[in-house]
Amino acid sequence: MTHASGHLAWLGKVAVALVTLSACQTTGVVGTNGSPTTAACTIESARGQLTKLFEAFSAGDSAAVLRLIETPQPGRDGLEMTPTLPGFIEAGAGSPTDIQVHNTVDLHRFMADLRGFRFEESGREAATIGVRSGESGPDALNGLAVGFGPLLWTARPTQGRSIAGGGKASFSCASGRFVRALFSPGAYS
Repeated sequence: MTHASGHLAWLGKVAVALVTLSACQTTGVVGTNGSPTTAACTIESARGQLTKLFEAFSAGDSAAVLRLIETPQPGRDGLEMTPTLPGFIEAGAGSPTDIQVHNTVDLHRFMADLRGFRFEESGREAATIGVRSGESGPDALNGLAVGFGPLLWTARPTQGRSIAGGGKASFSCASGRFVRALFSPGAYS
């Protein structure tokens, strides 16, 4: 391959990536196989989905949470709370408790731990949008995604002190769901 043809091949790849990203940002939708989906490819629309996730936590609505996250699977880190809220209340941020949602039983345990708390964002999260590629394995995310981090939140109980926490989340534009959402209680607020 000559130097010029190498540049042309590289330019072709860049052009495809730019056209794809431009189309996603212009139309607000992208599909898993080029087909339209309701997943908007903007930071603001992903932030709206994050708000819906917090609302589902607050309402104890497991079905709504399932619509907002990738399907839980064994061995795949998706939705996680570490330490758990009960563990944090008993032992603080250093509690060794953890719950990872790998199936519906885990999801029901996760939601039971959140019962009695109202979740809300504690401020404007740092968010980025970009194309991820070249990943493999059960936690791989390839394609356009919005990443949040640090993700600051507050859990307000019906009685007692509020809990402030942090975390991170990754929203897949292709699926319109969160592929990773990690929440960690850190301090009483």
